[in-house]
Amino acid sequence: MKIWSILSVFTFISCASVQNRPLLAELELQGHRGARGLAPENTWPAFEAALAHGMNVLELDTVLTADGNLIIHHDTETNPALCRNDDGSAIQSQPIRNLQTGELKKLDCGSKADPKFVEQKPVPGTRLMTLDEFFAAIKKREATDPAARKVAFNVEAKFAEGATDADVEIFAATLLKKVRASGYQKRVTIQSFDHRILKSIKTLQADQRTSALVTLTRWQGLKIYLGLGGGVRADAIDKALAVKADILSPYRLYINASFVADAHAKNLAVIPWTVNDAGEMQRLLELGVDGIISDYPDRLQNVYKSRAAK
Repeated sequence: MKIWSILSVFTFISCASVQNRPLLAELELQGHRGARGLAPENTWPAFEAALAHGMNVLELDTVLTADGNLIIHHDTETNPALCRNDDGSAIQSQPIRNLQTGELKKLDCGSKADPKFVEQKPVPGTRLMTLDEFFAAIKKREATDPAARKVAFNVEAKFAEGATDADVEIFAATLLKKVRASGYQKRVTIQSFDHRILKSIKTLQADQRTSALVTLTRWQGLKIYLGLGGGVRADAIDKALAVKADILSPYRLYINASFVADAHAKNLAVIPWTVNDAGEMQRLLELGVDGIISDYPDRLQNVYKSRAAK
């Protein structure tokens, strides 16, 4: 992890202070996995926390189950570090694609505190949700909370290693069907690190908004550290354009002024992940990004309000 801290400092020092204008009409304040830093990730308490702190986009992960549902969960296997059985006993890691929705919903995924997030408050008895249940909960929330009627959703498609083209096609059709049925299609972005599904989504529904996620290998990170990251950054933009993505969502160390300008010139919005440091949030906003994905909606909202007050 130390290499990324070093690279982050270098990136901050080396970036020009050129001001780019965001491409999107409204800056996207995205609560990562709801509000992973504050509540059990990818659960309704986390989404409620994100809404309470003024996020206008809820980011969440989905995995396909054995019975054709989409469960909201980051990992493609059940995670013993986050979930347990109702009696407090440990669970075994199993591929979610092999499990029925009913089996998954028996898990308690709110009692175990994540040691990486000391501000996270456990919510015992919290169950995993399907994407259908999430949309239903949002619809119910809208009846009493006018602000919820404007919230958008960034839905990530997660794939196990070795996923075939057929797996991708099934996921794409399932996800798009559920998004259409929800009535929230115009408020949904579909994102993935596996760009095959973004291509499939555009083939099935050309106007569905998509986001191409990109990360860094250690070698690519080193090239950025050495000031040789032009090719790495250009490749990320090219990959997003190749699948007709509307948004490029890179790991935060990609971001410098020229990268944002180049993406915007090609009509790609830029929304980096996962940004938890207030100073880094400020830097990225100054460089003209179109949004930020953060585990800590409270910190992101504070930075946003501070900038708006100037």
